[in-house]
Amino acid sequence: MTYSAMLMMVLSLHPGPLTSRVFVGFATDMKQGKHLYAEEHEASYDNGRPARLTTTYRDELRNIIATRIMDFSQHAFTPNFRLENLRTGYVEGAERVNGALRLYVRRATNEPIIVLTYDIQTTRLLSYEGISNISDDKGENYFVKIAFSPLGP
Repeated sequence: MTYSAMLMMVLSLHPGPLTSRVFVGFATDMKQGKHLYAEEHEASYDNGRPARLTTTYRDELRNIIATRIMDFSQHAFTPNFRLENLRTGYVEGAERVNGALRLYVRRATNEPIIVLTYDIQTTRLLSYEGISNISDDKGENYFVKIAFSPLGP
């Protein structure tokens, strides 16, 4: 059984009231249809409210290429977060400091149009299309379509 098939089987199990959940997104190059990387998301909840989301990005060999941590403890809609691309050293983030929102980035990038597709009834994110915050080993950001699993965001 492949890793993807095993992971999808595990993700289909519903343990009851959620205190945490795991879901995966697979990024595919929109021009060539090639699998680029996987996003492994682990969400934790406190009394039913999002508390923390940790995302690990892995290449086709399952090497970690980037990480992102989102902390919802200070605010439910604007979490503190930090993303780091381990291939290039690119870092971006946001944090609340003394009642202000601090945004930061180590390297500027040009961003084309981004398309988010949501399920109207559930408000769940179904897919993302646009520039990725993950780049190849040459430092070029991918242009991707990410389709999320049924337990996705």
